[in-house]
Amino acid sequence: MDVIVDNVGTTFPLSLRALKKGGRLLTVGNSGAPRFEIDNRFIFAKHLSIIGSTMSTLADFSEVMSLVISGKLKPVVDSTFPLEEAAAAQERLWNGENFGKITLHI
Repeated sequence: MDVIVDNVGTTFPLSLRALKKGGRLLTVGNSGAPRFEIDNRFIFAKHLSIIGSTMSTLADFSEVMSLVISGKLKPVVDSTFPLEEAAAAQERLWNGENFGKITLHI
């Protein structure tokens, strides 16, 4: 791969392996976990670049949220947990069992 956009974080090790020499990894989120291990050898041996981004401006965010509110853009929600089951929701996320967002009902 030339470029990989990673919004999970814990998938960095797989992303680094998949990048070709001179590839770039763009991180735009951290939904998996705040810490994870990477093998630094992939970075220097393949001359990789890791780039961080907040994804967009506040104006872009407002535009996307307008699309969501109007029903033109529907986020993928894997599951919703009651607040009392937040630990189970986090476990599902950490185990990589979800496809889409996990939400808490308050």
